[in-house]
Amino acid sequence: TPVDEGLIPTGELREVAGTPFDFTSAKPIGRDIEQDDQQLKFGGGYDHNFVLAGGDQQDG
Repeated sequence: TPVDEGLIPTGELREVAGTPFDFTSAKPIGRDIEQDDQQLKFGGGYDHNFVLAGGDQQDG
């Protein structure tokens, strides 16, 4: 999820397709880290939380 300038998650779920945060296909983690992206600047890289779909989630 996006963060604000203080690195606080906004709670927004944002589409990542075509952004440096698109890890839906395998790629080296540093490949896009130098792109001009506001979220990369706020976090100084990938210092964000990520919402993952699927898997065997358990409540609690």
